[in-house]
Amino acid sequence: MLTISTNDTIGYLAKDITKLRAKSVGYVTARAMTTSAEVAIADLQVEAKKDLNNPTQWTVNSVFRYPFKVVPSNLTIRFGFKDRVTTGTPAGEYLNTLVIGDRRPLKPIEEVLQSKGKIPRGSAIVPIRSELQPFDQHGNIPGSVYRSLLARLVEDSRDYFIIQSRGKGLRPGIYKRTGKKKRGYRQLFTINFRMPLYTVQFPVPQILQTSFMRTFKIVFATEIRNELEVYGKRSERNKY
Repeated sequence: MLTISTNDTIGYLAKDITKLRAKSVGYVTARAMTTSAEVAIADLQVEAKKDLNNPTQWTVNSVFRYPFKVVPSNLTIRFGFKDRVTTGTPAGEYLNTLVIGDRRPLKPIEEVLQSKGKIPRGSAIVPIRSELQPFDQHGNIPGSVYRSLLARLVEDSRDYFIIQSRGKGLRPGIYKRTGKKKRGYRQLFTINFRMPLYTVQFPVPQILQTSFMRTFKIVFATEIRNELEVYGKRSERNKY
């Protein structure tokens, strides 16, 4: 997603700060980069809560930095989405459209329903809030509910039916039959014939880079002054 490197600048910095050795400047830069990366991740987490609608803690903590501690021999740090999960969906899969602005990818249930001819190709299902539809505290339908619904739809359970095309009757969507004799119905999902197009809502690379560089300038200058003070005291002692 984002890589920041200062490898090419160390020689220039060492010449500019003539009293310090290149090795010292390398250590100073590594410490400043590590601190700046920590601050950048923290700032991103704050922005996530502002830019995203009631995000889960997993989403807020979805970006990693590597290495955890920068070393003078490799003054490079990389940021990316955590893509290894034991359960659920990697954050990068559903955040990417909000980061770069794009049409959202198909949900697993949409892929299966399209492959079975249950909904039109390239369409999306959008949940409707009702007492029949369980949403969690983050406004999402749990994966277990999607899996149960998918199984019912694939096996053509009479508890549910799908309207695929526009007409004078019901709107395109997924419906649940209600009542003791299943003569009533309630719409659970609408069918959109085009995937939703998202604008950039959460510009992760820009947030990280802006925060990193702002902090780096301050921390690097402070670290250099500290090194110069140590160098000055050492030089004074060597006079005697």
